[in-house]
Amino acid sequence: MSIPRPPVVRDRPQLARRPLLFALTYVVLAVGFLYDAVLSGGSYLLRDILTFFHPWQTAVRESLQAGQLPLWNHDTFCGIPLAANLQSGVFYPPNWLYAVLPFDTALTMGMVLHLALAGMLMHVFLRRLALNQSSAFLGGVLFAFGSWSLSYLEFPMKLGSAIWLPLLWTGIWDAMASGRRRGLGWGALAVGLSLLAGYPQMTFLGLLSAGLLALLLAIQTLRDGDLSRMDRLHRLGALPVIVLLGAGIAGIQLLPAAEMTELSSKTVAYDPAVAMTRSLPAKGLLGMIDPFLFGFPGVARFWGGEIMEYCFGAFYVGGLGLILVLGSAPAFLRFQRRRRVRREDLVTPVETAIVPRVIPFFLLGGLALGILLSLGRNTPVYGWLHEFLPGFGRTRWPATAGFLIAVHLAALAAVGVQAIRRDYRRIHIASWCAIGWGALTLAGWLLVRGPLAGAARSFLLDGAPAYQQGAWDAASADWHGTLWLRAL
Repeated sequence: MSIPRPPVVRDRPQLARRPLLFALTYVVLAVGFLYDAVLSGGSYLLRDILTFFHPWQTAVRESLQAGQLPLWNHDTFCGIPLAANLQSGVFYPPNWLYAVLPFDTALTMGMVLHLALAGMLMHVFLRRLALNQSSAFLGGVLFAFGSWSLSYLEFPMKLGSAIWLPLLWTGIWDAMASGRRRGLGWGALAVGLSLLAGYPQMTFLGLLSAGLLALLLAIQTLRDGDLSRMDRLHRLGALPVIVLLGAGIAGIQLLPAAEMTELSSKTVAYDPAVAMTRSLPAKGLLGMIDPFLFGFPGVARFWGGEIMEYCFGAFYVGGLGLILVLGSAPAFLRFQRRRRVRREDLVTPVETAIVPRVIPFFLLGGLALGILLSLGRNTPVYGWLHEFLPGFGRTRWPATAGFLIAVHLAALAAVGVQAIRRDYRRIHIASWCAIGWGALTLAGWLLVRGPLAGAARSFLLDGAPAYQQGAWDAASADWHGTLWLRAL
């Protein structure tokens, strides 16, 4: 009589037990968010898409149809470089849709693709950290369909450059925490695609976040006495190797772009007064609580003061998401290691996954970094960075760093789910917090429509120029009318 083998207990969680199912789910959600464009066969032709993106992609398509390389745009001025223009994204694979499909169809498919990829890549990273499927799925959804990603649909270059950050995190984690060489490839692919998408400021912000993760893992590596000297060197050198390999992948775009830059005004840094316009005022951080606190999408419907446009203050991940961010607190309280439930306690042994302690500190640090950079001229730090730190002199609009707020909040919320689900007491606390949040926001809705209406108007319009005060007068009825929905 043969003795049955005991169930296998894995040392690490699988990347995803049903990867195709979750990938399809993110695609379905993306189609759901864009259903009107998908079903109509049309697209969202918003500002930068019409004035910049459409002409560039049309020029690329016409060059290819004529049997020529898309090196030159003959339709602007007396002709300007096309392939050398980073934002034309000639070598970015998702942009190849525009060469074979009508622009409207390609644009909508590109939006669906990028939103779905944002969710998938965040999901993959969180699964690498031993988070369960539901936690990873929530993190992916909050990143892909939070206010930041949706508001940046009108900037395909920026969205395309940003969504690869979770893949870069995955590569760094594989290479430095697990010692897997494949991490170098994943990280390099993320850096290369982010550069090819055409908005290097987003790549730069992503590298700052990735550098923070690499720094924390480097400290952990140096403290690990079980690693050989060679293995330690391989792990510590992961990020520089990733950046170099990523630059090599994007070299076909970077080399002509560098030559074009040397012949343009980009050879000198921005004037600080220009670079730090669209800095986020401190009160703008309240946009994490209400996505429409300072107005609606667009310039003429926004009253956010200095940042001027909705997208620069958009990093809302939802009331539930913020509660779960607070729920991640237990992950900071003690050293956490993977441990197994004793076999004698269970019929089927399982591994209890606990988030590595370095991760919540990395995510909180990345959130703080995003807030600090977004505030721009409202702190002395950004001015110093602009003057002395290489890279910052050629960036502008500090509120763009709200991207880091959104992506780190989404991942922190996933960590919060993982921390809460392990303890029924924490679940009860989170439930009461959700009820209290609903009651508080409902009370706020009633107050700003009644006795605090004047005070609310004064607070919202403080520092706003006259034309934005006019925007309040035009859109305040809609703003008040949707308060009840935002209070739920």
